[in-house]
Amino acid sequence: MKLLILATLCVLTLTACGNKVAPPSSERNLATKIEMNTAEINSVEVKKVNVVAQLIITDQISEQFSTYCKANEITYINTKINKVERNPSKDVAYKLTPTNSRLSMCLAKDNSYLSYRYGDGDTVALENKATTELPFNRYYQQIGRMGKDILFFSNDTYYYYVGISGGMGSGISIDVFKGDELISELFSGNTIGEDFFLAPNLILPSALFSEKKPSHKKMQ
Repeated sequence: MKLLILATLCVLTLTACGNKVAPPSSERNLATKIEMNTAEINSVEVKKVNVVAQLIITDQISEQFSTYCKANEITYINTKINKVERNPSKDVAYKLTPTNSRLSMCLAKDNSYLSYRYGDGDTVALENKATTELPFNRYYQQIGRMGKDILFFSNDTYYYYVGISGGMGSGISIDVFKGDELISELFSGNTIGEDFFLAPNLILPSALFSEKKPSHKKMQ
């Protein structure tokens, strides 16, 4: 009988046997919401930290190169410009001749545009912007084991292709066509950090591009 009474007291009070009283369902729901909101806030803060860290790294690395990018922009590409001469001699596939020109591609910090700026010294000779209203074209070129991201646009009868290669054969290429004729072939060189700068882990906004296959066979 004593054991039965003790068991009954345990059930009724939940404290006689060392158990804690469970909180009401409304309190549990509130606690769950607080935990979820805290997790969401922490996630947002981590994203903010990652963005700030990326901007700092980008700015530090890009300082090695002269740039046409501005304070309200993130440097995506800075590159030296070399003219490409194909098959200058029997045993040489190509030769690079340095120039004083350079290319900067700059992403607005609010992701509203990507600017292409090509020039010599402090003077920008050509600028074009990709926006949501007037996007650049984009294409991925695969040749054997080597791949290349190609961003391109046209200006009247001129077509400008910027090729971004990583890994083996890395570098930045610029091909310019007038109509169907290739009139300029340029290349940075293969050494990242010395010949060219490419922002690490920077994802370009898809809204600034239209996926399209180039009309020029060399770029397909």
